[in-house]
Amino acid sequence: MKKFFKALFVFIFLVAVGILCFMIFLNVKGINPINYAEKLGFKSENKKIFIKRVKESEEKIPDPQDDKEAMESALSYKQRVGKLPILTYHYFIPGDQKTKNYAVVNANEFETMIKKLLDLGYTFIDTRDIKEALYETGSLPAKSVMISMDDGYRNNYEIAYPILKKYKVKATIFVIGTAVGSNERFLTWDMIKEMSDSGLVDIENHTYDMHSFAEESVEKKIPKLAYKFPTETDEEYVERIQDDLIKNNLVIEKHTGKRPVALSYPGGFWNKNIQKATINAGLYMGFIGANNDNFDIKNSSIYKIIRYNVYPGMDLDGFIKKLERD
Repeated sequence: MKKFFKALFVFIFLVAVGILCFMIFLNVKGINPINYAEKLGFKSENKKIFIKRVKESEEKIPDPQDDKEAMESALSYKQRVGKLPILTYHYFIPGDQKTKNYAVVNANEFETMIKKLLDLGYTFIDTRDIKEALYETGSLPAKSVMISMDDGYRNNYEIAYPILKKYKVKATIFVIGTAVGSNERFLTWDMIKEMSDSGLVDIENHTYDMHSFAEESVEKKIPKLAYKFPTETDEEYVERIQDDLIKNNLVIEKHTGKRPVALSYPGGFWNKNIQKATINAGLYMGFIGANNDNFDIKNSSIYKIIRYNVYPGMDLDGFIKKLERD
């Protein structure tokens, strides 16, 4: 009998040590599966599923340096996609209001843009359509355009979304994980779920918590995403970003049922380490925010796709001429 209890004790001890080692491993990866699972609302019986999801999120898509053949295939598709205007918005105000804030557009201007583009025969697409074109079919409708909205402000739902529904056009909203539901300025998860379920709004990654400035970079106004701490190695820097992106992927998927496929870089900041982290997080493309009138996506890297920032009082006729030129 003593031998039995001794063997049982050893067995329990070894199991406990094994579990402890596994949890330490996950913490080293930057994600605490117990605390974070509880934060996401997973019940205890679903924690194994959560841990499985973490592992799945860390699976890499083709890395340009690791799988040249796969990436060359994607690049050849990119060459076939051709011109693709991507219009970037942030904040919306009612149609009877005016502003000089470069990042704010009123409802009338937004609706006028949509009507003009529809009249010209444009098809509104989202990031999932682009992913399919870049990695699978290699083609988009002849006159495609994409609306993107950064940050996830509540007026995206209150002002822009009714217009999208009115004209039945698609758009993509890049949300900041920590901002959602944090105050009345930002979207709630219920709003996000409703828009996602409509099939008109694609919810994508704008980092979980990489917009705020690192204490050491406040004066330079460099967000955490783009700031490499003096004590960090390249590998640690990549892992910090990667873990943040994976967190946002998981949160978005939990609330929408759809895993993000794209990242909009905060402030348009990009470097090779950020790109590597983006790839490692399972994201297929990255968007910058350059006010560039060259809409030919074949001149963009898949992880540096250019966009056009729409601003208040913009010369819409002049913009359309740029858009329509060869």
